[in-house]
Amino acid sequence: VGWFLGVVFLFYMLFPVYVFMLDNRRRERESFSKKPFFNMDNMHMTKADEEFMNKVIKIIEDNVGEDNFNVECMADILCMSHSSLLRKIKSVFNMSPVELIRLIKLKKAAELIQEGKHLIGDICYMVGISSPSYFSKLFFKQFGISPKDFEKQCREKQGNG
Repeated sequence: VGWFLGVVFLFYMLFPVYVFMLDNRRRERESFSKKPFFNMDNMHMTKADEEFMNKVIKIIEDNVGEDNFNVECMADILCMSHSSLLRKIKSVFNMSPVELIRLIKLKKAAELIQEGKHLIGDICYMVGISSPSYFSKLFFKQFGISPKDFEKQCREKQGNG
């Protein structure tokens, strides 16, 4: 009976810690997808997942302007099957490969907008999105701000900073 009570006590002590860790990971993933300049060093993950994440992001960034870059191209570059890539990206990023490619393109667009050297209409083509209106819709849906307002916000920060 004493052993059983010890196990139950241990469960009740460790369960909140486990829930807290899962909640932190969920918040990190959410920040990664919702904040254009989220520092990925803040994400807590295994070394293997971190290496995979960095490799995938680098591949997408290297091909960000390619119109024909898709999940199949990424799978070929990584020497993985489409289904393996889907599972691995889902486990690390909690999104599909298509969503991840789109997110990295939008983060690159945010970076280019912040630099202030290009027009928004040109930036959408630079990141491989062929329709400016579709780009604006995606940008707003992802970051909760239109590209124009984001540009204005960046200019104001540069003016004040």
